[in-house]
Amino acid sequence: MNEKEKAKIEKLLKNRKYLITDTLFLRDYDFVMEILKMPEWEYGIFEKLLAPSIWQCNLEDIRAILKIYEWRDRKFQKLLTPTIWRRTPYEVSAILEMPEWKDERFKDLLTPSIWKRKAKEIKAILEMPEWEDEAFKKLLTPSIWKRKAKEVIAILEMPEWKDERFKNLLTSTVWNKTEEEVRKVLEMPEWKDEKFKNLLTQSIWQRSATEISAILEMPEWNDENFKELLTPSIWSSNLENIKAIIGMPEWKEEKFKKLLKPNIWQINIEELKEILKMPEWENEKFQSLLTPNIWGKKAKDIKAILEMPEWEDEKFRGLLTSGIWKSNVTEIKKIIGIPYWKEDKFKNLLTSSIWQRSATEIRAVLEMPEWNDEKFRNVLTPSIFSKNPKEVKEILKLEYWKHKRFKKLLTPSIWMTNSKEIMKILPMPELKEDKFKNLLIPNLWRCNSKNLKEKLQLSYWDKPEYQYLLTSSILLVSVKKIIESVSLAEEYGIGKYITQSFLRGDTEKQRRLLEYMKENDIKIVIEDKNGKKLNPIFAASSTVLKKKYNIDIEKIQTQNKTKEADGR
Repeated sequence: MNEKEKAKIEKLLKNRKYLITDTLFLRDYDFVMEILKMPEWEYGIFEKLLAPSIWQCNLEDIRAILKIYEWRDRKFQKLLTPTIWRRTPYEVSAILEMPEWKDERFKDLLTPSIWKRKAKEIKAILEMPEWEDEAFKKLLTPSIWKRKAKEVIAILEMPEWKDERFKNLLTSTVWNKTEEEVRKVLEMPEWKDEKFKNLLTQSIWQRSATEISAILEMPEWNDENFKELLTPSIWSSNLENIKAIIGMPEWKEEKFKKLLKPNIWQINIEELKEILKMPEWENEKFQSLLTPNIWGKKAKDIKAILEMPEWEDEKFRGLLTSGIWKSNVTEIKKIIGIPYWKEDKFKNLLTSSIWQRSATEIRAVLEMPEWNDEKFRNVLTPSIFSKNPKEVKEILKLEYWKHKRFKKLLTPSIWMTNSKEIMKILPMPELKEDKFKNLLIPNLWRCNSKNLKEKLQLSYWDKPEYQYLLTSSILLVSVKKIIESVSLAEEYGIGKYITQSFLRGDTEKQRRLLEYMKENDIKIVIEDKNGKKLNPIFAASSTVLKKKYNIDIEKIQTQNKTKEADGR
């Protein structure tokens, strides 16, 4: 191509300068013009194929590829990227015409990375019988094209996949490794050691077999101080970093030992050194911040937070807890700078729970006009920050708080529930019944509406002998537990004597105790000056039963189970 022709091409491509490459000017002028004049570039699906790699193809191949009938099928159109020019028209057609693409299992494999492989290899992979096995189906992702058919077959045929220990490793990340690498990893003798078994997760493929072996062979794993660090997150770090971190002398200091948690692998050794050498850790007020949450922060950010002059103010000292690491310097400054902290009604909110919310959200809560209403002051506690401003507003604006009978429910425990649940609970007709009046208490918010409804509708409450159980404690006992306990009591004819502690007790233990008392003529129901009642022995713990009453309930349970087994 001469200089005049080059100039013409450059002018023609002034809006497509990305096509101007050295390869372009090595081609014949007429060839280049033929390609640029092709009408196909006007169609949206082909437009992105006009890329620099096209200059390495011949004209006939380009035309033939663009004319392939299968491009009318939408599922193949995502393959139309410049990487297609790696393949001949024959290869492209052979790939697109494969009947396997009608199979739902293989549809996700149709991505441009498929052009890394020849038709013959693709066919060999798709025809593998292993894809019938549920365990291997999750490996069918585009990353499979990183490996040749021979390697894919060799990896899937490894007998180790039948071993329960290695099943977690069967994810598409395995294709990041060669057959030899995968084999080396699976054959490591260390996997027989109990302390290493939980490391067998897909993240292991982030490291090479040599590196994995070197990490597992480190003698430090015999030290109790470091065993807790053996979690899959270790694979996000490299051998050099792991050795450097574990070898730091600072771990001998008591104040730093608690930082030895798995998330330490998020940080590199240089950052870690900078964090631990900060002089602020000598100050008592900052030592509560030394928790594993710190590893989510960079050294410069930690330094900026610790150097804030606001920590000299006593009213902000309660904020110095590890929850602070959820926030950043800018956000912390905004939160501390909120002017409402000067008001007495908000001062008690300055606790570590504040870090659950952003400065904007905190402001939105504090600015609510409802705080001028005395009846809402009780709910103005740090637990309010477990809810977002919208949810707080939804709860406070409910009409129920205008009624006297509901006002006692306005306590901090209300933040354990949400507005939707409150709107399902308070209108329940059962709560209007006299027998349930004692249940309109803050413990109500520990229940969900569905279970509460089910509990209130139990037929037992129609019997006067059970109605005395309808106190706040019943709200904390599950429906299943109530049914089990009452059924057991009725079986032994002591229903009208049961207590809250009997309801909450271990039903199996209660049954064994009832059988033991019956066999040994111990009164189940006793009488005192107030009348008949359940023997207080049922409220005793296993330890008290053994010490005070000489009843080894665990031994009795074991003996009974042995008898039952012998009977079978």
